[in-house]
Amino acid sequence: MMDAFLSLFIVVSLTILVAYFIYFVGKKKYPKISLYVPAITSAVGILFLYIKLKLDLYAQALSGIYDILGIIFLSVVFVISIIMALVLDFSNKWRSNA
Repeated sequence: MMDAFLSLFIVVSLTILVAYFIYFVGKKKYPKISLYVPAITSAVGILFLYIKLKLDLYAQALSGIYDILGIIFLSVVFVISIIMALVLDFSNKWRSNA
């Protein structure tokens, strides 16, 4: 059980680091990227969990279930965040044109 919490901590830390990097680098060059930071971050989190799942670094047989549940949760977060970012982007474009 401790292995699952440690790996979750590592994945969350890496995901936060990527989000921080994307937000502050993108804020200066691409201001619209701040809308897509949650979607990019959740996609990176899915990638990290998938890599961890494929590396099969488990001490217990059921530890991979936590990664699968994390991938499912992050997939839902990804879909919701990309839909919200697109809706906000299109509504901002529509307001600026009207």
